[in-house]
Amino acid sequence: MRWKNVLVSALANLEAYIDFHETEVLDADLVNGTMNSVLKLSEDIRKHLGNGVRGECLRNGVKTVLIGETNVGKSSLANVLCSRPLSIVTPIHGTTRDVLEATLDIGGYPVVLNDTAGLRSQSADVIEQEGMIRTLRACEDANLILLVADCTNYLSWQKASQSSNFLDFLAFYARKLDICDILFNEDNTTKKPFIVIGNKVDLVEECDLVHLQSFQNLISCNSKKGIDFLTSSIIDQLKQM
Repeated sequence: MRWKNVLVSALANLEAYIDFHETEVLDADLVNGTMNSVLKLSEDIRKHLGNGVRGECLRNGVKTVLIGETNVGKSSLANVLCSRPLSIVTPIHGTTRDVLEATLDIGGYPVVLNDTAGLRSQSADVIEQEGMIRTLRACEDANLILLVADCTNYLSWQKASQSSNFLDFLAFYARKLDICDILFNEDNTTKKPFIVIGNKVDLVEECDLVHLQSFQNLISCNSKKGIDFLTSSIIDQLKQM
């Protein structure tokens, strides 16, 4: 975003110089200052491209992968973020069978969003099984993971486990999806950046909302509640990459 602002400002200054330098008294340092800003920007971009991971993200886009159980709303979220129907959405488990890709601009950052097949342990469908293999492969290659959970499933886990520790739930969910090795190192430090998203908050009774406070990102793809805040969270992560 900062690069974009520098370029927009430089363009405005040069257009002003071209349009008015013969009829108006303009700041003598206008062109020199603009040139210095553009040269500094060019050097910043060169250094950024020289950094392996950052350079790849800048050239090819930040590979951002949606992952979660079947029917938690990954495809609905993909459609909301894309502002178009990227994925087919149905109540049937295993609707998404392959990795679907879309290129987006989020806060001025190039993002390659991947919607993936939902993960579950019981499926006799060989096509769905292949889709889940591709999901895990996409996560291994991801620069950023959007881990989507169903808020109502989280509340059910709380009651069954008699625990309100969100980190316990995160560990449980990661084991259930078989992605512990993708998200965490052996010492439990984070291996790659990820954002945990609680979807379907519109289905939660008002009296139960207090139990969802550990989710930093609570959304409803139906009502679009929380989408703006989630977008800001994604941008914050992109800034750090």
